[in-house]
Amino acid sequence: MSYYYEYYIGYEDSDGLIYPLGPFDNRGNIHPVLLRSRSFASDLHDLFYLIPEEKRSKELIETFHVDDDYPFDVKMLDFKDLPNDNFVKHGYFLIEDVEGYLEDGDCWDRFYERLDPLIYFQKAMAESTFGLKKDYDPETEDPPRSCADYMYFAYPNYISKEYETHLINQAKESLYSYKIKKYVVLETEG
Repeated sequence: MSYYYEYYIGYEDSDGLIYPLGPFDNRGNIHPVLLRSRSFASDLHDLFYLIPEEKRSKELIETFHVDDDYPFDVKMLDFKDLPNDNFVKHGYFLIEDVEGYLEDGDCWDRFYERLDPLIYFQKAMAESTFGLKKDYDPETEDPPRSCADYMYFAYPNYISKEYETHLINQAKESLYSYKIKKYVVLETEG
């Protein structure tokens, strides 16, 4: 059975209550701005918290209420608490990972080994001065990698909370209203 995370745009009004903003279709049904299956979702959903009863507007309850057999389980997060939306990852990555990515365009299960440019520089300096470190236990450790095994590269990580944040931010911009002072992200799952 599939499990999904659905994100919507909402707002907190001057009365302190949370309202759904949308997007709504012409029949008044709300639709998610982002829907991810558990298999392809980041851990963004872990940042959300259940909307307290005293902050639930009548419109919010009517929009998301399924029936009396299911509890009201809509969660929220202030837009200011979302992670950054820079989903382009850069640094020094293994050349073999970059080659694989360039062949099939898939970053899934790649790019685990990354060196920050400063760390790469220090590693290169140490290798040129002292040579490649060779003291490791071959039974418990992978052999040390040389700087020659890495290259500078940047790629868009579409399976990240930064990318999900980017998509949610784009949706908020399309629903922007100068009257709204505090936007929130609404989340349901199941």
